Amino acid sequence: MWRYKTDRLGNPNPAVQRRVDKVGTVDLNSHESRERLGYCFLEWDEFLSVSVPARQLAAAAAGAAAQARNFSKVSRKMLNETC
Repeated sequence: MWRYKTDRLGNPNPAVQRRVDKVGTVDLNSHESRERLGYCFLEWDEFLSVSVPARQLAAAAAGAAAQARNFSKVSRKMLNETC
């Protein structure tokens, strides 16, 4: 997810603030708006691009898929033993 460049304390960079004041409203989800602002005033934050709940859902889905594969292996083994 795109965000404005900040200092180490998380405060907006003064140059970014001046540019935003000059350009006006900036929609960080729009390429045209980011281009008008200038990508040199922005940074990509991978952590913000995927929300924590989405990560948890992906992990849960992967766990469920692994559990289903394991269950099918056990079921096939039990079926082969009984026949």
